[in-house]
Amino acid sequence: MYRKTILLVFSVLMIASLCQADDITVVAGDTCYAIWTSKCGHPWSQSDFDKVNPGVNCAALQIGQKLKCGGGGGGSTSGGGGGYTVVSGDTCYGVWTSKCGHSWSQSDFDKANPGINCAALQIGQHLNC
Repeated sequence: MYRKTILLVFSVLMIASLCQADDITVVAGDTCYAIWTSKCGHPWSQSDFDKVNPGVNCAALQIGQKLKCGGGGGGSTSGGGGGYTVVSGDTCYGVWTSKCGHSWSQSDFDKANPGINCAALQIGQHLNC
């Protein structure tokens, strides 16, 4: 019974993370900066924003315009191997093997991130790299 409950909770969390909206609709007063730093639900860099929104003219946003908040972009890493901010679709494995800028073993990742629940990563969560 306990295993079934854990499996059900894990499944619901995975489905919920896959169903999160990847788009935001521009409203009056929006700027690209405000969108990529806070409105998308996770902070990321201008470079990441530009990758998933090629050709967007940030000086001429239109009310009702759709912008991507996820998908092909990635979370942000801080310099010096300090950390990584989780985005939709991230897994611990993906972070420790490629997103931190160097490939780690699971053991190294776990030592740097004690208590992290890899089955329930949250968008915007900080991980040590």
